[in-house]
Amino acid sequence: MALTVFSAVCLAAESSQLKITGENSADKWVLSVTIVSMLLSLISVLAYLFIRHLYVANIPEMGLSFLLLGFWGAGLPVIMNPNRGIAVMGDDVVNANLYFFSWMSLATVVFICGHLLQEWTGLSAREVISANTSQKTGKWYGLAGTCRVFDFK
Repeated sequence: MALTVFSAVCLAAESSQLKITGENSADKWVLSVTIVSMLLSLISVLAYLFIRHLYVANIPEMGLSFLLLGFWGAGLPVIMNPNRGIAVMGDDVVNANLYFFSWMSLATVVFICGHLLQEWTGLSAREVISANTSQKTGKWYGLAGTCRVFDFK
């Protein structure tokens, strides 16, 4: 449900910006990502409410979740690219709603996929890291996962 709301805010923020800047291929891609995200997450909410026994922790939920992860993984670099000026221009945030809610959408999808993988395998990320590495290495993985790795200039 949270992903539906976050995607709707992203869609509204991008739509309001289109009236100012006009459309180009990057804007169309961002609109596509937000619309697909909002629709698929809404379908997921409805499936959870009405056909929970067929949907929850099954292949359809897993497929939609990883599809959304792919969309947000491909859409976020376009949204955050300072050269495109969609959410960020130079060092300034020009569309704060799109900036923050697109990050929250990605975080929500990552959480959902992680939770589904945990249910599917029966293992938590902590168990996998502690079984294969030392605690120090696990902390390095966490640091690397949360740091800004790419420079979009």
